[in-house]
Amino acid sequence: MQHLARNSGRYEWYTPANIMAAAREVMGGIDLDPCSCEQANRNVQAGQYFTIEDDGLLQDWPAKRLWMNPPYARRVIDAWVNKLLDEAFIARRIGQWMVLVNNATDTRWAKLLLENSSCVCFITGRLQFETPRGKGRNGPLQGQMLCYGGQPEQVDCDAFVRQFKLLGVTFERSE
Repeated sequence: MQHLARNSGRYEWYTPANIMAAAREVMGGIDLDPCSCEQANRNVQAGQYFTIEDDGLLQDWPAKRLWMNPPYARRVIDAWVNKLLDEAFIARRIGQWMVLVNNATDTRWAKLLLENSSCVCFITGRLQFETPRGKGRNGPLQGQMLCYGGQPEQVDCDAFVRQFKLLGVTFERSE
């Protein structure tokens, strides 16, 4: 939800409603968004969310279904991805998760995220994120990817592909 765009120093960029509707359809709802705010949650519709004041990195993330659009700032995105993977695979507190991030496949954090995702959608074109004042005028500097994963018995890659194939190129991870 909150990320730097065009190096503006502004953090308030919210996921578009159509992406959120598709994410809820795949996961059957969203229980937790660990990096959000009241305005962003209007689209996310999570049962619980953590604000910047709550500092989601310091919280436990017990959630059957988790959505995350973390801050994209280089200095913090590693921490958000590491926290997600720790909560999902070490603490086993997350059933399913979906993460929207830049498609920075040359980074350590993206490699970790992709290696642990069950499926991914590389979104075609640039998303038009929303801002506190409505739609953003300029898209982000690069494309985004949507990663989906979790406990194998809870992940539904077929539903993910059905929902997101019109937004971009989708892949299911093979073992």
